[in-house]
Amino acid sequence: VLLFGLFLLKIHRRYALSTVSVSNAMIVQSTWSSIIHSPEKIGRDFYATLFKDPQIGEVFKRLPHDAELPKRLVSMMSLIVNNCDRMDIIEGEIKRLAAMHVRMGVRPAFINPFIDCFVATVKQQYEGDFNSKLKHAWYVVLNEVGRIFVEVIEKEERKTAEVQGA
Repeated sequence: VLLFGLFLLKIHRRYALSTVSVSNAMIVQSTWSSIIHSPEKIGRDFYATLFKDPQIGEVFKRLPHDAELPKRLVSMMSLIVNNCDRMDIIEGEIKRLAAMHVRMGVRPAFINPFIDCFVATVKQQYEGDFNSKLKHAWYVVLNEVGRIFVEVIEKEERKTAEVQGA
């Protein structure tokens, strides 16, 4: 009985620390596993949609063309999806990714278009009924990633403003 109680406590702690519910995590993970059979297509379709946004497209036009970018996106999204019920495990990796994007010129205003484009790409790739429950789950997960990104971007912007003001 004691071992079972400790097991339940461990599970409770694991999910109590998570900002993404178990059901949303399972929905996102299930959806992802049904579309991941074509990772290159997911990456290409996502960036084709994202770069249509003039503000975002301008940032990426200044960067050298990188044919590996779609693969890296899908790899990172797989890491996020597979651990979305334990965001604390990958928060450091997300922060490093955000810091890299700050150096590329990504602003907080870019986060929502990114999220919208990614959800649209998942919907496009998904062969079932991409209903409001699925859409909501994806937004919950990606908004949590976006929150971390914005924290890092705003922190870097404050540092820059302090240095310039000094």
